[in-house]
Amino acid sequence: MDDIGVWQRDFLLDLFDLWLCLHGRYNFTHLGRYEQRNESTYRENFAKPFDFFSFNFLLVQQHLSDQLIIAFDPSYISKSGKCTDGTGKYWSGVAGKAKWGMEASGIANGPWRFYALFVVLRPKLITLGQAFSIKSGSRSIRHSDNILRA
Repeated sequence: MDDIGVWQRDFLLDLFDLWLCLHGRYNFTHLGRYEQRNESTYRENFAKPFDFFSFNFLLVQQHLSDQLIIAFDPSYISKSGKCTDGTGKYWSGVAGKAKWGMEASGIANGPWRFYALFVVLRPKLITLGQAFSIKSGSRSIRHSDNILRA
């Protein structure tokens, strides 16, 4: 990852340390309270693109063996609000029914420990009828197939 500048590298190192010791919500105002940088610095740096897939892949290469397994896992995330983009009715395998929230599909690898390489939020469903069609897999499988091909 030679394309990372000194400023972005230092920002990310400080941010990762802050995430480990911060309690409560992760928002720009909260981050600005507990670090020497202010809120606008966090907003500006989060607006800049960063290749997390390559970053995670390099970490996995350095800390795992050469024999790797790739796993794909769509996961349900509960959400109570209605203003978050991507919220809707999604199938929860644990509950055995469609529930309000979000769905993230992730790709991870490792023989015994799994590290997330890539996570994507699934597009919002339009109607409740489509939400129940997830059980049969029509729309969910198409979206999962597109993620795996990318």
